[in-house]
Parts: sequence; structure tokens; C-alpha cells
Amino acid sequence: MEEWNYKGGSEYYNNTHYGLAKVSLGGEFNEVQSGCTFGYKIRDNSFYNDANGARNVNGNEEDYYCIAIEGDNHDRVEVCRNYIQRYNVGIAVTTPSAGTGYWMTHTWYWDSITIHHNIIENVVWVIWGVVGK
Repeated sequence: MEEWNYKGGSEYYNNTHYGLAKVSLGGEFNEVQSGCTFGYKIRDNSFYNDANGARNVNGNEEDYYCIAIEGDNHDRVEVCRNYIQRYNVGIAVTTPSAGTGYWMTHTWYWDSITIHHNIIENVVWVIWGVVGK
């Protein structure tokens, strides 16, 4: 599941996944509109796998993450009480690089991203962060 450009008060919760499922918050135009007390919550989900794995996309092997926060304008995001089992990356917090002529022009404004009370078992990287230039 990939969510782009949320407007606040959004949640992804109480789901059970088997296999290399992922949840990703991306987009360029995320915001918390007036009247919303939070931006996005990813909570109380279970992600079960038989073995650590990577995925193949267009012939390229990628490390597989479970939950990712990427993109721009994230505010009041909370990732809590999830059970994550056997991923290469449990939770990724990342912005892409923007080289010369790249279509993304961003401020990379992020505020109040909280990650707590997750159980992350048998993963290569528990929390991974990369910030592009």
C-alpha cells in the first residue's frame, strides 16, 4: 500500500499481512488540513514472513522494507505498535536524491515524525534513514 498526498487524519491500522507486503507514505503534497490533529498513523499492524527477502523490480534486486516514510511535507506522522518480522529493513525514513535536472524540487519539510512501541524481529536493519541531496 502506498499513500501519497494525504490531507491529515488518515490511518492504516489493524491489518495482518503475509509475505513481503509494504506500507509507504510518499508524495509531494502531504499536509495536515485545518481541524485535523495528526497527519498519518500507521498502527497495530502485523507483517509476517517465512524468511528475509529482497524483491526484484525490472531486473534490479532491492532491499525490501516494511514501512517507509518518504517524500515531502510530512507532519505529525506516527508509526506505533506494529509487529514486523523478517524484512531486510523494518522501518525506512528516507528522501530521494535530486540530481541536476531532476523533476522533484522539494523543501524536505518534515516535522513530528514519531516511531515507538514497534516489535521488529529478525531483520537486517531495524530503522534505516537516508537523506538525499
